[in-house]
Amino acid sequence: MDYEGKFALAEKNVQAKMGFYKHLTSFCVGNGVLAGVDLFTTPGFIWFHWPLLVWTLILGVHGKKAAGKKEKQ
Repeated sequence: MDYEGKFALAEKNVQAKMGFYKHLTSFCVGNGVLAGVDLFTTPGFIWFHWPLLVWTLILGVHGKKAAGKKEKQ
């Protein structure tokens, strides 16, 4: 593989990982907001764990795809 090909592949890997970190940040902030809304509006009924579970599964798939991008020789 030539230099340009390796550089392009490395750039794709970095972009994939940066996308995952942005997703992780929105996951943390978004679920924090959902938990706060849940606990302040309906303290007797906890519901925020359902979107947390779904979003965690989606984030896990995204993380696996981002980590799976390896250089092929």
